[in-house]
Amino acid sequence: LWYPLSKTLAEKEVWRFAEETGLNVVVVNPGTVLGTILPPAINASMGMIVRLLQGKRLLTMRMRIEAYDSTWVI
Repeated sequence: LWYPLSKTLAEKEVWRFAEETGLNVVVVNPGTVLGTILPPAINASMGMIVRLLQGKRLLTMRMRIEAYDSTWVI
């Protein structure tokens, strides 16, 4: 909950700042974020690492990757 929320708020602010200053901005949205486990339960990212360490197969899925250039956004 907290990482996506902070990422969203920070991204909104950087886009606002970029528009004010004319700064070119690139935003990276990572596929997974790993770090210290703060909640009492294992989250999805840490579960993936646990499965890897246990030698289990990771979930395999087909994905569609889309990229957008902000100059084309109407």
